[in-house]
Amino acid sequence: MRQEKNPEKEMLWEIDKNNIKLGSIERTIAHTKGIYHRSAHVIIFKEPKYKNIILQLRGHGTYNFCRYGQSASGHVRHSETYREAALSEISEELFNNARVPKEIKNSLELRCNFRYEKNHKNVNNKEWVALYTAIFSGEFNPDPDEVKGIKEVSTEKIIFDLKIGTCHYTTSFERDIRFLLSDEMIRGYSG
Repeated sequence: MRQEKNPEKEMLWEIDKNNIKLGSIERTIAHTKGIYHRSAHVIIFKEPKYKNIILQLRGHGTYNFCRYGQSASGHVRHSETYREAALSEISEELFNNARVPKEIKNSLELRCNFRYEKNHKNVNNKEWVALYTAIFSGEFNPDPDEVKGIKEVSTEKIIFDLKIGTCHYTTSFERDIRFLLSDEMIRGYSG
């Protein structure tokens, strides 16, 4: 597994603004100096009709503590592809480093890549994000150090919450779900 004793020291892909690899860079340096790097986000649906989404309640000591976010997400290490990072994050966060079920591996689908920039407190974050979806109807065993809880939420409820502007979700999840809802396949979720 890719457990890191000090996640701030993990080595990430350094990339340019067009997502071209330049080399490797320490996570802390990438965030403090605003250097582009990669991340993988995964949104898991409970069933193929996209009616229910599995959300992760971020745990103590994590960014966006006590808000619901993507099913799993994290940085792409310098030795990984986007897909490998997505599967590693699913394993770490949702299955406490156990093997990712075949149902997820077989349904994991890249939906889009996009550039993201955000300045927040002491972090100047510049990322290229790969957004994946997957289907999984089984049980999760989340890592209690990273994940405070798992919740199944209807897509309809999330759309309603986004319209009225609640503070239940991380800003990155809100951005990601808007991308997905613009996808025709997801837009017809109620069918």
